[in-house]
Amino acid sequence: MSDKKTSPAVSIMPASRGDSCRPAMSAFLDRVLDCIYAEGLNGTRSPDRVCVDGYCGTTYVVVTPQDLQTVDGNHVLETVSVRNGLPVTAEQTPFSDRDIDFVNRFATTGALIRDQQTGGLVFVSQLCNYQGFDEALGLYGQLVAGSALAQSYGSMAALGVPDMPVADSAGAGTATGCPGGQSRWGEGDFSAAAKLLNRLGCLSNASGNGLTSEFPWAHGAVSAVIGDETCLFTMQSDLRRPPLGKGLSFRLELPRSFPETELIQIVSKLNWLETGALDMPPFFGAWSTRIACSAAAELTGRICFAGFWPDLMFHPGSAQNLAVWMRQRAVFAREVIENQRY
Repeated sequence: MSDKKTSPAVSIMPASRGDSCRPAMSAFLDRVLDCIYAEGLNGTRSPDRVCVDGYCGTTYVVVTPQDLQTVDGNHVLETVSVRNGLPVTAEQTPFSDRDIDFVNRFATTGALIRDQQTGGLVFVSQLCNYQGFDEALGLYGQLVAGSALAQSYGSMAALGVPDMPVADSAGAGTATGCPGGQSRWGEGDFSAAAKLLNRLGCLSNASGNGLTSEFPWAHGAVSAVIGDETCLFTMQSDLRRPPLGKGLSFRLELPRSFPETELIQIVSKLNWLETGALDMPPFFGAWSTRIACSAAAELTGRICFAGFWPDLMFHPGSAQNLAVWMRQRAVFAREVIENQRY
């Protein structure tokens, strides 16, 4: 791990700057609040944030101004984070790194991470907004509103709360759902994503309820069928996630295997790096382990990034966006692992 001076710290409740956002971001926060109201939750708006009274504590949607010129010539104007802290202390409910990883195996829209300064636990989602890309705020609004809802459920599940309420979006025929038990992501979304990935050199196939694609781990890799090292990326819309109901389930599995102790160290660092980065694909899911088999006295397995987006998060073109983001994420993970940055 990096030392504390250079490591990103995750705040459970970031202090308000009291600054007004740019008009586009102010309208973005208003849309997020409208979505929250539509789901039957209460929230409040201040200049730089929305505070959502969820089923388990308060979830904070915070806009933070940035001024970063990226290596590829883009300019980061803001970051938007979604955070929900577990309302317990380490003494009340001790969580080891293995416990945190276990929770993240069932991630929906954010990763459970230990705050580096307080030791508290917080679910985090995050995205960066670039200059000239305000048209993406329509998609981002759906992602952020859905994440604010899902994180509240994630906190309840992590604490083992029984009899959790069911989200409005979980039912068929509601404002955010589709009748007949079908998710809003369908064959057209997956076909468009597969065509895009194939153009980018990733062998991909779509069906009526999902997509399968292979991302090259090393330059020139095509498919594991011919012995290449590739990452397996899948999307499915025929799975339900209690209590969120219908939605899009996705998983990116990396091709390398590691002992369990090293696996947990790597996924902890990947989640940590992503929540502190200012130039990364939107972070709506979590890195976690997938234990596969026992070798000698220690378990071994692989590293995955997985999540579940409830139908509230649907936006036209979102499957294509997710596919491209996950391809970029695979490149990021390879750099971290190959250079042993964990």
